Amino acid sequence: MERFECRTKILCGVSAGAALKEMGTRRLLVVADPYFAKDGTAQQLAAASGAEEVQIFDKVQPDPTVSLAAQGAAQVRQMKPDAIVALGGGSAMDCAKAMWFFGGQTAKLIAIPTTSGSGSEVTDFAILTHERVKYPLVDRRLQPDVAILDDGLLRKLPPSLVADCGFDI
Repeated sequence: MERFECRTKILCGVSAGAALKEMGTRRLLVVADPYFAKDGTAQQLAAASGAEEVQIFDKVQPDPTVSLAAQGAAQVRQMKPDAIVALGGGSAMDCAKAMWFFGGQTAKLIAIPTTSGSGSEVTDFAILTHERVKYPLVDRRLQPDVAILDDGLLRKLPPSLVADCGFDI
C-alpha cells in the first residue's frame, strides 16, 4: 500500500522574513547557495527573522556531497540552532535536510523554496552525492516542519534563470 502524509505546515502569500519572525527563533542557521549569500537575500532573511544569533552556511552546490553535508552537520552540532532554514532550490533543501538529520534533529526544519516543481519542501527525501553517485536519504522525519512559499523570492532570481523557466514576473 502506498501512502503520502504531509506533516509540513505550508505558509503562502506571506513574507518569508515576517513568517520567521513570527516563529520566535532565537538561534537560526540559514543554508543556501553562494548566490543567495552574495546578493544579500540570506542576510536579509536572517535579519528579518529577529533571531539573536544567526549563522549562514552558504557553501551549497548543485548535487550536494556527503562531505559537504557532514561539514554542515558539524556546524549544526556546534551551533545548536532552534531552526534551520533551507533557502533555495532542491540542492539547498537536500543539503539542509541532511545537515539537520546528521546534526541531531533537534532544530525546527524550515524550507523556503525559490524554485517550483521538485516539491522538496514537503518530501521525506534528500539526495546526496558521493564520488559522482547519487544516494537517496529517505526518512519521514525529513519532511520539513514548515514550508514558506514567498513568491517575492522569485523576483530575486537572475533574469536569465527566470526567462529559461518560462516565468513572467
